[in-house]
Amino acid sequence: MKNNYSFYYEKNNVLFDSDAIAVCYKASKKEMEKYGLTSENIVILIKSKNITKSIDKKDCNFFDIIKNSFKKEVFLRIQSECLLGVYGDSHCDCESQKKYFFDLLKDNDGIYIHMPQEAQGWGLFYKLKELELQVNGRNPEGKYIGVMTRDEAQKYIAGTNGFEDKRSYELIYNILSDFDLVKKKYIVYTDSDKKINEMNKAGLDAIKYSKYIEHRIDSENISEYLVKILNQTHDYSKEIIDGIYNVIVERQYNERSLETLIDIVKNIKDNEDFKINKYAKNKLLKAYNEIICGEEKDYILKYSSLVKRQNKFTCLVNPMIFRQLYKIYGHNVFGRICFEEMYLFLNVQNGDSKKIRSSKVLDTTNDDSSFFIDQVYVVERTIKNNSKTVVEDTTSKSKLSSLFENPEYEYIRKHEMITYISEGQLDGINIYLKRIPNQENYVLDIYGKRDKINQFITALSNQKQLAILNFVTDMKLEKEEYSKYNLHFSNVDLAIKDELDNYKQLKECDKNGNRS
Repeated sequence: MKNNYSFYYEKNNVLFDSDAIAVCYKASKKEMEKYGLTSENIVILIKSKNITKSIDKKDCNFFDIIKNSFKKEVFLRIQSECLLGVYGDSHCDCESQKKYFFDLLKDNDGIYIHMPQEAQGWGLFYKLKELELQVNGRNPEGKYIGVMTRDEAQKYIAGTNGFEDKRSYELIYNILSDFDLVKKKYIVYTDSDKKINEMNKAGLDAIKYSKYIEHRIDSENISEYLVKILNQTHDYSKEIIDGIYNVIVERQYNERSLETLIDIVKNIKDNEDFKINKYAKNKLLKAYNEIICGEEKDYILKYSSLVKRQNKFTCLVNPMIFRQLYKIYGHNVFGRICFEEMYLFLNVQNGDSKKIRSSKVLDTTNDDSSFFIDQVYVVERTIKNNSKTVVEDTTSKSKLSSLFENPEYEYIRKHEMITYISEGQLDGINIYLKRIPNQENYVLDIYGKRDKINQFITALSNQKQLAILNFVTDMKLEKEEYSKYNLHFSNVDLAIKDELDNYKQLKECDKNGNRS
């Protein structure tokens, strides 16, 4: 087996600021197949202050030098074949961990091993396909099919269910055995508890050393942390969990991160075999409850001299929402239906945005409505550039016209919509159900206190068939207010007729949601 090794004595390795020995182990075809290696070459860097003292100027025995390079404890880093981080991929922290480990070896002795071994066992050729699906939602042919979680992408590409880490540390044990180093205590530079457990099973005395691993947690890589929690491979520190929590509650996550978080929450609630430490469990549940109810804002209602602090929840729902609301509340929750035009302006001086919503009442449930049928009312909302404060007031069509001529404001876009509006029919919340041009499903906006929104969402999610299509605030809908573009019905009269027919059926339903 010793013929499988080649050695190179590096004088003054610039990464360690000292001499080192570079080793290449050439794996056999049998080993490659058994351990899922994507290359026959395993690169090993060995740094020890004893190397320079032990090596002869001419002849030397590298096995003896390496054997005598360490005392009882050895710093160790095992790097899998995730080379994208080497080339700057922001979704991977392997490269940053490698750099920190090399810095650690400037003052300590240790071993760095690069294993040509990707976790799922299919190598970088597969890994790029998987990441393209996870990050950009495109399949290997370049067609957009939607963003996927890691497990979903793996099932789509490889046809396998669930994540399976195929990495093995048996070969590393064999290599260290060849250098007579298996009895050493290894301080492994990793944040993976699973890796430590697997190394111990392979016969190595390994402990985790993550004290100096710096974690940059942001919208680009948070899904990598979440999926490791989901797959129960990492038991993160409080500091890392806090970093994950902050990204979530600040709504800096992306779609695949959101789906992975939801899977974690489902496992926490429903899977007794799902192992997660108490701090992480409570913190992630708290983060989920924060975002499921939308962002809290102050609403200053100038026309009534009120200030309301409430949350807004935005999601997509399908047409089953009407029957399900009837089943839950036993009556029509919508006081009126309106044809609306929403105009968006930007204040070029202070960054505030202004929304003018012009509403024409198409029908009302009864005479208790605040508005007459065919009445037009106009509401102005100013959203402060901190996005936490909204000032609402009544206005007029003439005020709307003047904004187009006001040099302080830039006209952005206009949306048409048909909106079902509750008028105090629900306890603690107001809802707006909107039909938007070019949107297959309805957009549901819910305003109210967090606990009331939670109760509402829970009631909907308990239905056998789900009308609600996403359980947490859809940031894209909320941020873009349904689209980046102007939205117009191609046939507005037909759209109004369809929704008025729906509304007529709602008015005629009994308490069970059946037409009388």
